[in-house]
Amino acid sequence: MGKNNTLTLYRRHTKSCTNTKPTYYPAKSKDRRADNCGCPIVATGYLAFEPKRIQHLSLGTNDWTQAHSVSAELLKAGRIPRAQTDLAPKSTAVEYAVDRYLTGRIKGAKPISPPTQKIFEGHLHGLLIPFCRKHRIVNIKDFELRDVSARFVETWINTRTGEPLAIGTKRLHMQVFRAFLAFCVNNDWIKKNTAKLIPVESPDDEDDDETKRHGLEIHEYQQNLATLDSYPNTLETRRLRALVELVRWCGLRISDAVKFNQTEVKRNENGGGFNANFIQQKTGKRCVSPIPNEVYELLQNLPHDGECDGKRYWFKDCVTVRATQHWETEIARLFEVSQEQYGTFAYRMTPHSLRHTFAIQHLSNGTNIKFVSKWLGHKSIKTTEKYYSRWIKSTVIESEYEALRSFEETRRKIAALNTPNKVVAIRQDAAGV
Repeated sequence: MGKNNTLTLYRRHTKSCTNTKPTYYPAKSKDRRADNCGCPIVATGYLAFEPKRIQHLSLGTNDWTQAHSVSAELLKAGRIPRAQTDLAPKSTAVEYAVDRYLTGRIKGAKPISPPTQKIFEGHLHGLLIPFCRKHRIVNIKDFELRDVSARFVETWINTRTGEPLAIGTKRLHMQVFRAFLAFCVNNDWIKKNTAKLIPVESPDDEDDDETKRHGLEIHEYQQNLATLDSYPNTLETRRLRALVELVRWCGLRISDAVKFNQTEVKRNENGGGFNANFIQQKTGKRCVSPIPNEVYELLQNLPHDGECDGKRYWFKDCVTVRATQHWETEIARLFEVSQEQYGTFAYRMTPHSLRHTFAIQHLSNGTNIKFVSKWLGHKSIKTTEKYYSRWIKSTVIESEYEALRSFEETRRKIAALNTPNKVVAIRQDAAGV
């Protein structure tokens, strides 16, 4: 029996595939749908001079034509080549896994935009493969060890400054790394995704440090607006101003603000005005933050610059990760220009500080913390208390729609600041921002 030279090819479905039974070639009519899933093709049967039946011999491809070509070469050789009996087959090599992953994303069911594809290629070809070559890591199975994944994460630095990556950039890299290892797990190349065991600090999980939890003071925010007024009057500048005002006055994350569209602006039935009414990206909770009329008018005067699923968006490339990075960079550059013109801020500020400004303003003006927590999208009030406890005052505003009084209080302080021939001493505790 060992001298019989016959092989049977079939598609072996992975854990992530919805099909459980193997698909043989040629596929029957009922199996044609299952045959398009792209799972690997393997062979079983006998080759000359082999003492026993071959089980689950990987052919290193998911294409039937190429699989038959490899099968013909094996039958012609009469025995399994040495490379096929290696404990580390080609399908588990790091470079092969990276190419399969990127090819799979390009040919996947969901369309991937070129900028997003470029991010994935830059991370895997620019960081992962050089790391593996430097440490002589050939097999993707080595990443089952948490220490190997942790060492790879430690190599992520800002190539321009040599300093550690910013939190947002590091989170993006970790997202790509985890997705890649998840792909390897689904293809049975590794048993566990060790990237999920490595924590990444996020803006809402930062330590309660004085320099990280302060918002802009009133005069600092006014200086940023004055800096924006000095920019060329272009459509990009108008969009930047609308985004800054939206994050500062509504407390949205930038990643949520760039996805904001006309269908998510709801009229406030009780107190007049408008509310931001949509599901926040991170927590899955509905946000109903009040929108000042000035911010609403800024948005309405902007032309729509993107469309997806029948929704028209105000901000370009709103459905990609790259959009968040672009606008965060623009806000950070605005802060730098403002400080060059008017002097350094009292505290170190990041684009996320606009969100802190919103929370501190409402809590300092007496808005009920349960509304502030809901507007921020926190999982519970305890999270809001943890990060903003020193600004919480005795609650004087009990109604969600009466929170508009908080806006009026801040506008009064701004008007006092801009009064000519009058020196106004501003302290952060009294300013409420």
